[in-house]
Amino acid sequence: MRDRAPYYEREVGWLFVIAPRRGEGLGRLLTKACVDATSKRSVYATSSAKNTRMHGLLEETGFCRAGQPYPSDQDDDTLVLFVRPQTDLE
Repeated sequence: MRDRAPYYEREVGWLFVIAPRRGEGLGRLLTKACVDATSKRSVYATSSAKNTRMHGLLEETGFCRAGQPYPSDQDDDTLVLFVRPQTDLE
């Protein structure tokens, strides 16, 4: 999938909600704001394989899992790739 990275014009980077504010819907709002800001362009995101809450938020906003989980280059974590293809531009 890494060789297809140029196909995806945007990336949803790090989204983080501090522990005392979790469960208030802020992650959902941040995820939706990121998607809205992409102007219907193709987007990808990665998430820790352990972060199932983020997986759900990405899937709720139109992302699909792609490929198989793979080891992170940054640490000992395993990552899951999510993609959202370009939608019709108006």
